[in-house]
Amino acid sequence: MIRANLQRDTAQAWLDLALSERVLTAARKLVNETERQIGVQKATVASGSSPRLPA
Repeated sequence: MIRANLQRDTAQAWLDLALSERVLTAARKLVNETERQIGVQKATVASGSSPRLPA
């Protein structure tokens, strides 16, 4: 019984690790995309081609 519980817990830990790695990869992609978009927005503002908001 103890061995079965240990095997189950080990399998669950590996599954948790695999899922966490997927989430981390997705989060890194989102951070990279956000940083890229921020750079584009800064360049747009610096060039003066951003749309002006009404005063």
